[in-house]
Amino acid sequence: MKQYSTKDFRDLLAETYMLLVGVVKIMKSTHHDVRVKGYVIASLGCLLEQASNLVLRMRNVYEKMERVNR
Repeated sequence: MKQYSTKDFRDLLAETYMLLVGVVKIMKSTHHDVRVKGYVIASLGCLLEQASNLVLRMRNVYEKMERVNR
């Protein structure tokens, strides 16, 4: 959570959401006739990877919390 300057799980989830919204807005704003260069695709891929890593971390934390509460 330090990496994303978040104080709790809710803030981390909000950060993930904002990353995904940003990628969606960029992709939707690209005209369908525009050819996208490889570095643009790679950059979008990095953002999606970052968001998916955050989701995975949150899932792992949630699973640990479930085990403790059982």
